[in-house]
Amino acid sequence: MKFVLRSAVALSLLCVSTAAADPVTVTTGMIVFTDEPGVFQISGSGFEVNMGWFPIQLSGTPFGNHCASGCVPGTAIDFGTTTYAFSDFHSGGSVNGQMFPQLFPVGELTFKGPKFIAPSSDAERPYLGIAQAPFTFHGSVAIFADELHSGSPLFAEQLTGSGTATVFGTVLSAGNLFLLEDGDDVHFAFSSPVPEPSTLVMLVSGLIGAAAAANRRRRSGGANG
Repeated sequence: MKFVLRSAVALSLLCVSTAAADPVTVTTGMIVFTDEPGVFQISGSGFEVNMGWFPIQLSGTPFGNHCASGCVPGTAIDFGTTTYAFSDFHSGGSVNGQMFPQLFPVGELTFKGPKFIAPSSDAERPYLGIAQAPFTFHGSVAIFADELHSGSPLFAEQLTGSGTATVFGTVLSAGNLFLLEDGDDVHFAFSSPVPEPSTLVMLVSGLIGAAAAANRRRRSGGANG
């Protein structure tokens, strides 16, 4: 109960302290859901976090429930929107390159997607089905060096990001059904955001304008000389 209260206080402080700040973008790394300690490894401009984790689902549908009895290949599967918190599992890790024997994170993470088509069996691995699809992500995370969450956190940010989720499922030999189970993994791999076409047009236009202005200054300088 004390841990829950401490986590609630830490999370509320995090939300207040970062409410006015824009979220920072996770551009590389991976968050892995598995039946063993998963991977929580994210990085972006000016930050890097690497540790293990066990998530607690707060809302949404457990991924295994989407195909608990098996889905026929070609079936559309939508993970929807799911929110997780950090469990009381603690592992060592690093924050911004500094190693710690134990890290104590609090916060909530929300994933939207992936939405994909149930695959058939792999020719080389007939009991494994793999699917990939985009996802988006946002959340608030604070990481402390001690269980009491005393002092300033080592890391405290609102986060956002996107990338490609890889779903590893089991293919049942009977009926070639794609099955998601607790032991199957889901890997959320982050990537740098791709600029919108309109943003690219503005960027190119700005570069052309800057080059033209520089050219005019050179010509003007030559004429005056």
